[in-house]
Amino acid sequence: MFVALLICPTLAGVKLARVIDYRALLGFFVLISLTTFLLYWRDKRAAEARRWRTPEATLHLLELLGGWPAAFVAQRLFRHKTSKLSYQITFWAIVAAHQAVAIELLREGSDLRRLLPQSLAPRNDDHPSSSKLPVVVPGPSGRDRLK
Repeated sequence: MFVALLICPTLAGVKLARVIDYRALLGFFVLISLTTFLLYWRDKRAAEARRWRTPEATLHLLELLGGWPAAFVAQRLFRHKTSKLSYQITFWAIVAAHQAVAIELLREGSDLRRLLPQSLAPRNDDHPSSSKLPVVVPGPSGRDRLK
């Protein structure tokens, strides 16, 4: 089931890597996954020792940001948060939301650039803001140079 849940998000990530640097995308998901997994581990240990716990809202936020696969693995590995129905309902709603977004990104004709803030939009030959014309930069004493 876990592998099946990863198919659409992985394919959407590959498509998204066409417009966002794949290293930044991969780095973000590795970081969010490690953080999510470690917080689940820490929360399980805190529950066993009756110490301060990680708020459920924090765990859900990490899942929503993309750490849901790590949460899925951690829940099963540590047997943590698996029997609390209200937690599981929210968790599976987050997984379903990720699936829906992935399917939308994979949809034929889906314009990824439209969904991105301008700061993340790529600067390449296909992008409307790029230009192949040289730029004249004024130099000292009237000596202009091409850039």
